[in-house]
Amino acid sequence: YFTSHAPATLRDFIWWSGLSVSEAKKAVEMIKSSFILETIDGIAYLFRNDQSDISQNNSLYLLPAFDELLIGYTNRSATINSVDNPKAISNNGMFRPIIVENGRVTGVWKRTSQKTKVMIELTFFSGVSDFVINALESEIKKQALFLDKETELVFTK
Repeated sequence: YFTSHAPATLRDFIWWSGLSVSEAKKAVEMIKSSFILETIDGIAYLFRNDQSDISQNNSLYLLPAFDELLIGYTNRSATINSVDNPKAISNNGMFRPIIVENGRVTGVWKRTSQKTKVMIELTFFSGVSDFVINALESEIKKQALFLDKETELVFTK
């Protein structure tokens, strides 16, 4: 869990794994020499030893619903603003496909396939940068080639 999810907390690991607190603490004790423990705002996080730079500048991803980026943690504040959380996660626990820009959730998306084309509907929580527009156009061209269909971007509010 920590290798693929770091930085993460013991609480995140307990929630994700379903282990008891004592079992999870024992597991962390067994692996702690492979990780760095750092306390931020009173919360202890485990970082991988080789995780020197976790910034993700100039990255854009359209991730599927229920992606580990959101469901793998009990506290999602590192990736999504609390005001935007209900836009990505419904009241009944349904996770929507998300747009991730530079490691932060900036919107949601939906794909609709038709016989000859695919429409990708994008809803951003706030403004859209030139970087995002350029990255989306590049990714859409790849998807159109892969699907062998015309692909259209639709921006909604």
